[in-house]
Parts: sequence; structure tokens; C-alpha cells
Amino acid sequence: MRRRSKMRVKRKMFSILKEEAYLYDRPTKIILRAKRKHPNHLPEEIENIIIHYRKKTGFGKRRLNYHIYDKEKIYIPESTIGKVLKRRNLVRKKRRIKRKRTKRYNWDALYPFQALQVDVKEILDSGTLPSHIYKHLERSDLPIYQWTAIDVLNPH
Repeated sequence: MRRRSKMRVKRKMFSILKEEAYLYDRPTKIILRAKRKHPNHLPEEIENIIIHYRKKTGFGKRRLNYHIYDKEKIYIPESTIGKVLKRRNLVRKKRRIKRKRTKRYNWDALYPFQALQVDVKEILDSGTLPSHIYKHLERSDLPIYQWTAIDVLNPH
């Protein structure tokens, strides 16, 4: 005695499997899957609003969020707008901008001490100095800044 096997299938496969079961004389009980319900599915008119403003303005999901709120007074989360755009193939690929690096110095044309790099540092800093050294520098007439000039051709 053969056992009947139960199969849960989608509706589009139902007719194919039913014909196949009759062809091979298999006693198969085919159970149709119930249609899925989406209670939080975005209404079609809101989706059409998103698509309309995307095609009209060319904005991305963030700017569309603000634009639709300004025009229609409808708040749609940014992530929802992004999912609708992705589902409808309206997402653009991000373009990378290649920039050429600018030359700072023409190293071959420079002479020694023609170009200097100058730094100024505040010595009197309570966060980096120990308290007894900080108090000593505060009391004495020592300068509170340090200047450093480095030749660009020979920084050593």
C-alpha cells in the first residue's frame, strides 16, 4: 500500500504537477499554498507618488523624503523610499570622482631655504605638561610659544 505524499506548492506550479501526477499515475495530494498577506504593504498610490517625484526631480531617497513631505504633507521613511526605488529599478549606481593630485612644489626649481614650512606651538599647555613644570613656566618670563621653520628640500 502506497502512502500519499503531500506537497505544498505555489499556484503557478499547481497545473504542471497535477498533469505530471496523472501522467505517471501517482496518487499525490497537492495542497495549494495560501496567498500571502502583507498588512504593512505600502499602498499603490503612495508608491506612485514616490515614482512620480523621482522621475520629475531625480532626487535620491533622502531628498525625496523632504520633498514629498513639503509638497504632499505625507511622511514616508527614507528606508521605505529606498526600497520602492530599488524594487522599481530606479536606483542609480554611485559614481566615483577621480581627482588629480595637485603639485605643491616644483622640487627641481627650488633652491635651499627658498620654501620653508613654519609651525607654531603653544608651550604653556596644562594638559600636556606636568603641574610643577607648568607652574614654573607660568612664573618665569620664558616665551609661551615655540616657532619651528623647516626647509622643504632638506627636512632633516
